[in-house]
Amino acid sequence: MMPSRGIPHHVRTLPEPLRATRRFRPRLNKPLMSGVFRLAYLEDTECPLGSFNCGKRSINKFIRQGLLERVALGHCAARVCLDTTTNAPAGVVTISPYCLDKGYWRVKDNLGMISPDVLDKFDGKYPVPGWLIGQLGVDNKYKGQGLGEYLLMDALRLIKELSHHGCGSIAVVHADDDVKDFYRRYGFRQLPPDDCSVMFLPLRELEQF
Repeated sequence: MMPSRGIPHHVRTLPEPLRATRRFRPRLNKPLMSGVFRLAYLEDTECPLGSFNCGKRSINKFIRQGLLERVALGHCAARVCLDTTTNAPAGVVTISPYCLDKGYWRVKDNLGMISPDVLDKFDGKYPVPGWLIGQLGVDNKYKGQGLGEYLLMDALRLIKELSHHGCGSIAVVHADDDVKDFYRRYGFRQLPPDDCSVMFLPLRELEQF
């Protein structure tokens, strides 16, 4: 087992899974609900990561070679969707603290993300605190079952809980062009210019769960 150092207790003990309302409606399928899969923190499992393959070289490399160390050092929290029949990781998502550079906040017309009073407080003065959904991948063997959505919803649930304690105003992803439409379905917006990989979601838009 890995040490749980660096992951706040109130993050590690949140109830699961996320149940979203209105804008966010995870379409959980029968295999997931019937116990074929379960969610856990990486350090609470002994799942093998060496053969994980989501089809993205950068994500594969990070999960296979760097994820265990990053979690042990407290750089991120990692949630794993496990196949309960084999203990194999069907999918992985990480979250970590993040600050969006204050320069982005000068483009007010494109950032209708938080209430005006908060925007005025941060605009051009300070980086804006939030949370990065850094690595989200589903193993090729398990694609097409809604696990990517399930992992994203779980990450947003954790982030929403932290925001209740004053930790962050936005959720951020760095998305390649081929997955931007996936995040747009859940309310993420792309920062300018058009080729920017940064997408954000104002936490105030997450409904009360």
